Amino acid sequence: MLKKLKHCFVGILMTAGANFYSSGVVAAGPPNVCPDSEYFSGLVNDVCWSCALPISLFGLTDPPDGANTDFLCACEDDLGIPIPGFSVGFFSPDQVLEASMVPWCSPTLGGTQLVSDYTHIGTPTDPKLDGAGGRAADTEGEQLAQWHYNYLSSPIMKMLGILAIPECDKTPGVVDLDIMFMSPVTLEWYSDLMSFILNPDAVAFANPVGQAICIADCAETMATGDASEINWHCSGCDGSLYPLTGNVTGAASNPIQATSLITSRAIAKSHRLGLSAKTMGKEAMCEFDYTPTIPKSQYKLQLAFPIPQASGECCQPLGQNYLFWGLGRQAPGGGKDSTFVYNVFRWSDCCIPML
Repeated sequence: MLKKLKHCFVGILMTAGANFYSSGVVAAGPPNVCPDSEYFSGLVNDVCWSCALPISLFGLTDPPDGANTDFLCACEDDLGIPIPGFSVGFFSPDQVLEASMVPWCSPTLGGTQLVSDYTHIGTPTDPKLDGAGGRAADTEGEQLAQWHYNYLSSPIMKMLGILAIPECDKTPGVVDLDIMFMSPVTLEWYSDLMSFILNPDAVAFANPVGQAICIADCAETMATGDASEINWHCSGCDGSLYPLTGNVTGAASNPIQATSLITSRAIAKSHRLGLSAKTMGKEAMCEFDYTPTIPKSQYKLQLAFPIPQASGECCQPLGQNYLFWGLGRQAPGGGKDSTFVYNVFRWSDCCIPML
């Protein structure tokens, strides 16, 4: 009798301990919801290394719009004495952006569900929504999709020791993979109205003229292959950057185009908050230069998951037509049809001292 009671008591303790342990650990997301992008296994082979070329030396190559084109440069030392040097510029894969319909989902970190609490997340902002999980009701109008993102630092060249030039290190404190920002921590990402706190200038473009400008911006991006610096409120063929929210209308049935737009909005929001600096141009060669608007030509994107762009012309400017690069990049099921990962290439202008 005592032996049976002992076994029963041990079983109760083991069950209670297991429940306590499982409640205190944030495990990976449910199956088929938050997939694993296998980031580290594809750190070399799945990166578009051709996107880093050509490297601009002495300003002789064709740099992107807004970059430095001068042969020589000079930066002041600690005593304020100008030190002459020569200019260098190149694209480097410095960041990763995860876009998913599942909040807190991080495929880069092994398909981990970082937080299981969905408080304030997914509030419907469209009158056509039925209020059930932010899903659109059966109407004849366009459906609205809501996306979430995680913005991570990923200085691959620094981690691999490639082009390790101190003067070109625009984020000296960042040395490995780390989380920089997550959309679920901000309320305005889910409300178009609240987002006007960050971008009140959107009022100037919320009209037919502003939308027509974005159509012209799309045509220019497709014709030149470069993002326009003039139309900073547009994201080329993806649509308008404003509002800076995860609500995408009209692209709910096209996750490639939708996540490309979300990536551009996330970068734009980071600049608006002062979290990202301008790293191209003469002003950014020697010191940090911040701008509230996104320098679109400073960035290029490469789809890294679910089906990576890893060969040929495998990266594109912000707002490039998805028909040029996104066909055949969707994978059905397993959460891969609602979760996408982009490598963000950033142009850096730097001044290498001659002395």
